[in-house]
Amino acid sequence: MRRKFVVFCFLSVVLFLSLFSFYNLKHYQATRRIQRRLKENVNSVVNSFNCESSFLIKLLSKDDVILSYRDNNKLPAASLIKIPVMVAVLFAVKEGKVSLEKLITLRKKDITAGSGILKHKKLPYKISIGKLLECMIAYSDNTAANKFIDILGFDYINVVFEKIGLKDTVLKRKMMDFYSRKKGLENYTSCRDMGYLLEKMYNGNLITPFYSQFMVLLLKRQVVNDRIPKYLPPAVTVAHKTGLERSIVADAGIVFSNSCNYIICVMVDKFKNYKEAKDFIAKLSLVVYNTLKDYKS
Repeated sequence: MRRKFVVFCFLSVVLFLSLFSFYNLKHYQATRRIQRRLKENVNSVVNSFNCESSFLIKLLSKDDVILSYRDNNKLPAASLIKIPVMVAVLFAVKEGKVSLEKLITLRKKDITAGSGILKHKKLPYKISIGKLLECMIAYSDNTAANKFIDILGFDYINVVFEKIGLKDTVLKRKMMDFYSRKKGLENYTSCRDMGYLLEKMYNGNLITPFYSQFMVLLLKRQVVNDRIPKYLPPAVTVAHKTGLERSIVADAGIVFSNSCNYIICVMVDKFKNYKEAKDFIAKLSLVVYNTLKDYKS
């Protein structure tokens, strides 16, 4: 009787392992198929545009579905730099250097041209650190970004970049500081670094789970939606940050779809005009969404 029981247990384990292996094989094959299809569809968009790009596409699941091209290229960051600056601000909050509730006063000397809403406020204007963060991310506010640089300093921010594991990102000048840019000082990042930050936020591993969730929430409030979300269905939520300067058009974000969530980061550094570069990102985003929308991770 005992021998029969042992044989039964052995056969049960063998059957279980066989079924498990079969499931894993089928799942592996499905994953590889979706990756091949993704590569083919993305290449069709890349080949139809006359521009040079870097990109990273990564499924946010246990499967290693990833497609990248030049993702470690260090390129001018434009307003993408505001994502790691946001991380540095919350890192400072965790360390007790500043608090989200603290009120600061914006004066005429703080106002910066370019994107944002703070330049239209009646001065002096009081605003909390938390609200200033929202302005920097949701409205890409240059005044907010430069104020954070004043508060924390270049050295502190760049040290935080290193501490959190960024490899290609550096802050060397303020927003709209074209004089410094002419002297060779530039802010740099890569799709690799942007994807790394977004994945850590999504998984709750950037600073703390609370701050990770807070950062994703701010990115969901983005008002500039002419790139990654442009052609996606209205019901699809995208947490993202755009960037645009003379030599770069970019967008980096997390797409939350019904079937799967994924990261897409695109930086276009050689293009005929801004409209073409933005449309390239938008159409690349649509192709990725259509390829992955029926995929069950």
